[in-house]
Amino acid sequence: MPKLARYLPSLFLLFSMSQAHAAFTTYHSQADYFSALGGADMSTYDFDALAVGTIIASGDTLNGATFSYTLLPALPGDPDPSIMVDTGFGTTSPNNYLGTDDGSGAFVGGDEFTITFDQTIHAVGLYVISADLIFANDFTITTSSGQNVSNTVGFDVVLADGNAFYLGLIEDDFSQGFDSITLSSADFGFLFNVDDITVSPVPLPAAMWLMGSGLLCLFGVSRRKINKL
Repeated sequence: MPKLARYLPSLFLLFSMSQAHAAFTTYHSQADYFSALGGADMSTYDFDALAVGTIIASGDTLNGATFSYTLLPALPGDPDPSIMVDTGFGTTSPNNYLGTDDGSGAFVGGDEFTITFDQTIHAVGLYVISADLIFANDFTITTSSGQNVSNTVGFDVVLADGNAFYLGLIEDDFSQGFDSITLSSADFGFLFNVDDITVSPVPLPAAMWLMGSGLLCLFGVSRRKINKL
């Protein structure tokens, strides 16, 4: 028992680094989300540089973001639709947004997709746009680290043919950074589009410090074991 006690501080630190979860903050206004991030590094996927009609197939990577999904067909027996860059409806950063190639140009309630990033991020925000009646919690972002944010009934932007709801979250504990998000929707048959996905990576110095701290702890435990042999 005394031998195990010698390693408890290092083991506790390693455990707390992987399990501790500081409170994260959710946002329903893009302006508030941007203000909270301040001067942090940000990247926004607005799809405006892509040609209308561009298909983003499941497994495709776009500027370090890999999309994966299985979407619901518009009618039973129809082929599964793919995500497509479209421009038929109003959006938050004209003119392009994400919809589907099922003929409606939109996602349908019950659809979901996952985006996996090539770096660890600590903040994500996006617009969900719909002309249909939307209730609270119809849309949810869930991160690979377990954080989540859902929409409220209040919309952030009024468009000519619909309303834009903002879902954003910021995790200030960089050890709880995440590398993927899933946007899910309630299965109620409404139509929606997605635009302006803005993410902020964990700063490199912080990421390196966290990795280095973990390695030092492991090295300390291993060294004590070797010296004891």
